[in-house]
Amino acid sequence: MIQFLLPIHGILFLLALSLEYNGQGSASPFPALDTTIWVDATAYNATEEQTKKGNVGVGAWGDHIKEGMNVIAVSNDLIEMGLTYKTEVRIEGFRKVYTVMDKMHPRWTRKIDIFMGQDREAAILWGKRRVKITFPVTD
Repeated sequence: MIQFLLPIHGILFLLALSLEYNGQGSASPFPALDTTIWVDATAYNATEEQTKKGNVGVGAWGDHIKEGMNVIAVSNDLIEMGLTYKTEVRIEGFRKVYTVMDKMHPRWTRKIDIFMGQDREAAILWGKRRVKITFPVTD
């Protein structure tokens, strides 16, 4: 009976410790929860025919998006789900972390567009794929 109670006592102690940290506004010892969803992913380039005419390289929030930056554009419904400006996103199969710095036309839903600079061939080769993305939960 004593052997059974010791593990439960240890679990209760850790739970109480985590509640104490959270109640004081300090960082929790447990990692933040993430949201993982499936989306359609296409790729885009910094060309006038693929971006806003006259503003090639300027994202929807006014950022200057340049070659080599790990940036994605997101559909408006994903913004409402918490994929807001400057949210860091992990795309399954990629080692890099991408940052939301652009928005897509309102006609698109549950979709991301991966920035591929001037590399038009890479964007064409990517095509359209269904991918799993993970991003932090926001309050």
